[in-house]
Amino acid sequence: RCVIAAIDRMLEDSGLTNVKHQLVTDWEGYVNTTRDFGSKMGADDWLVIDFISTAWDAVQSWYVDQVHGKDLDAYFLEQRKKKAKGNPLEGDTDWGIINKAYKAYMNILLANTPGHIFATAQAKAIGDRDDPMVKQAYAGVGQRAEGQKALAHSFHTVLYLSKTRVGEY
Repeated sequence: RCVIAAIDRMLEDSGLTNVKHQLVTDWEGYVNTTRDFGSKMGADDWLVIDFISTAWDAVQSWYVDQVHGKDLDAYFLEQRKKKAKGNPLEGDTDWGIINKAYKAYMNILLANTPGHIFATAQAKAIGDRDDPMVKQAYAGVGQRAEGQKALAHSFHTVLYLSKTRVGEY
């Protein structure tokens, strides 16, 4: 996966000297970095996660690597070549474990981080398969946070920002 991080360039001439950052691209990175930053935070500090949506992708990749010894994309392609029907990850067997690992991470983030948390997420159109409470909560916007389905209910305040064709927000 290609990751382009602009944080160094953004901080270059900002004059901010109290900003610490860590580029995270895998599941262990999400868990360890969140735990590490959280353990050093005070009540007035901020933890910014940009994008939290990718944590859901990362936990799935980690799981497939742990169980099947393959990259997520390679595993799904292999299953497709076998003409496997439906989702190659099984209901209670796979998703139960993936969701437990994700929930443990969210507990580290939300329960063990003493400061403020600002998490951004990509937007995803509400679909027929979305939870009814998610549909109700975000019906006026028509989109929800991309990622694990409980993400939509994980934070106290949710803001939706969009940009018009003329560049207005």
